[in-house]
Amino acid sequence: MIPSAALRDSITIEPYLGESALGPTFGTAVTIPAMVSVRQSTVALPDGRAAQTILQVLIRPGTEYKVGSRVTTLGKTLYLFDAQLLTELARDFCWKLQLGWGAA
Repeated sequence: MIPSAALRDSITIEPYLGESALGPTFGTAVTIPAMVSVRQSTVALPDGRAAQTILQVLIRPGTEYKVGSRVTTLGKTLYLFDAQLLTELARDFCWKLQLGWGAA
């Protein structure tokens, strides 16, 4: 598991629940410790579109968040475009979240 000393930042995640007649709906916000770094990359969304990400966030394993969840960190609100569970020595190490602008 990622060490606590590495998790010097925090993020607030509002889990994506789905679409309603008024647009996307989100669950209750949860604040968790994280390691946030600026990393630009391109990821493929579930519908096949390419999206540009600007932040990479590492969080402890345990809870899985859906693509489209709203994430607030460093005073900015972004969207979760990709989430990968990283393993080390056959154990869950951390979740790597890729965040970008605009709704997924």
